[in-house]
This record gives sequence, structure tokens and C-alpha cells, in this order.
Amino acid sequence: MTTTDAMNATALSGLVDILDSVREHLSVFGGLAVPVQVSLAPKTLGTVVSAQLSGGGELTRLAALLLDWADTLTDVTVRAWYPSAGTLHVYVLGRLTDGLPVQVWGGADLADGQRPVTGCETWRDEIDPGHLLRWAVA
Repeated sequence: MTTTDAMNATALSGLVDILDSVREHLSVFGGLAVPVQVSLAPKTLGTVVSAQLSGGGELTRLAALLLDWADTLTDVTVRAWYPSAGTLHVYVLGRLTDGLPVQVWGGADLADGQRPVTGCETWRDEIDPGHLLRWAVA
């Protein structure tokens, strides 16, 4: 086996471990919204797993789904930004029960001129996690 083969085998093993961690989390917390896309990044980049929920819906629905996820994570922070007029992206960052860093996110369509949170003009500004609860019950 060459050094490259050994490195590839190690990398594959690491990816399988990450996928197993996500699968286990979804299995244990069976009521969570299943992501429509899951991206994996090397641990050196920070967040290892990025899970995108179905987007393009109402903020109330997205907030409820993200709140469900937030309740299963530790070290939770919430970030948001307006990538374009009429859209808000909301991110919940935290750790799975085994400590794996994850971000779960989705986008919501907004009515003309609607801005449910001030600021968020830059890439993923941190916001008060209480916004999720307020939006979910609105």
C-alpha cells in the first residue's frame, strides 16, 4: 500500500465515522426534519457537517424545524443573514451528542420589505437564539 492509499483509506474512514454520527443522531432524535442536503468538510475548516433543510417556505415553519434541531444540540448559537431581498437564511450551529460540530440551516421567503431581525447585513451575523422561538410561535 502506498502512502497515498493509506491517506485515502484514513480519510474514507473519517468520512464514514462522520456519516455514522449524523445517522445515529437522526435515529435517536427521530422527529427531526431530515436534511435535503448534507455537506462534509475537513475538521480543519471548523464545522464538519452542514445540513440544509428544505427551504423556500415561511419563516414560522423554518424556525420551528430549526428549534427542534437546536433542542438536540449542545453549545448552540444562531446566525442569520439576508442573501437577497425577500430571503432570510437562518443557521443553528452546535454539536451533536457525540461532540461533532454541525450547522443546520435553511432559507425562508419573506414578504416585501419584511425584516424580522435587524442587522444581519454581513455573512451570518450571530443573533439571539430567542428569535427562533418567537418566529416559531408567530
